[in-house]
Amino acid sequence: MEQLERVVAKELEEISREVEKMDVELDNHSEGRTFKAFNYPTKPSLRTRQVIEALHEISRSIGISGPIQEYRVGNSNYWIDICYILDWSPNAKKKKIKYGFEIQDPYHFDEKNFPDQKLKDKRKKKFLEKEGWKVKIIPYDECDQKGPEKIAWEIIAFMMDHDLGLVK
Repeated sequence: MEQLERVVAKELEEISREVEKMDVELDNHSEGRTFKAFNYPTKPSLRTRQVIEALHEISRSIGISGPIQEYRVGNSNYWIDICYILDWSPNAKKKKIKYGFEIQDPYHFDEKNFPDQKLKDKRKKKFLEKEGWKVKIIPYDECDQKGPEKIAWEIIAFMMDHDLGLVK
């Protein structure tokens, strides 16, 4: 009996290790593509957290909800760093307007160590726009030069310009 318990315990331990390493892909028949079953968002970078904090301050002062961080788009493998899903637009044909903001850290520009990153970023932006998102990419160096508060105001201005029909 003790030997059986040891064998079962060993098997359970091995299964547990395998589950931790697993990168299961399931077929998503409704959209004709696959997604990872264990697709969790990463922790936002310091730059992103600082911009989110500034956006919360500004949002409170102008009377809109704060941003959503690390938002997963449907069943896709894509996460948006910062987003707003708003329904207060008088010019909107649809009830909700979706804005996505990506703060791209240095590895997005490191072609030597991440040769496929530009292609991945391009696919992601194209997918988001196809899903009805208005997307703005913010490079890390721009964020560093201007600071989180100025970037936050630019995000608000981007939404206002698109909402008022100034930009299509």
